Amino acid sequence: MLGDVLAEGRGQVLATRVLPSDGKRARMEVSAEATGKVLGMEAHEHLTYQVTLTDDATLTCCGQGVIVTNEGDTATFNAEAVGHFVGPSRGTTLRGAAYFETGSERLSRLKGTMGVVEASIDESGKTEAKVWEWK
Repeated sequence: MLGDVLAEGRGQVLATRVLPSDGKRARMEVSAEATGKVLGMEAHEHLTYQVTLTDDATLTCCGQGVIVTNEGDTATFNAEAVGHFVGPSRGTTLRGAAYFETGSERLSRLKGTMGVVEASIDESGKTEAKVWEWK
């Protein structure tokens, strides 16, 4: 069951790097930054993930990130997602899961929490994401 919104934000892809193929599939590394809210606190996020393009144009992604609130609290997360290209502009939609770790008292609700992620990236690299608690 989905619970409260844990985090939401908007950002920008900063860099894309092509990785060596696994012999069958194209692979890339993507780095992005976003600003938004985590547990209602203003925050900035840095994330890097690897994307593998499967034969049927499905995108599989795995990555990690760091969240820093404006108050200086930090949390990390690991995430995996599956996505697809959308329309002729080649934007993407992604759906997946993330889990969080933190030593921050103010962000302690995140510790060990699993979140359900919904994200999109448009053709210019602008990102939007929302994470709900998975109860």
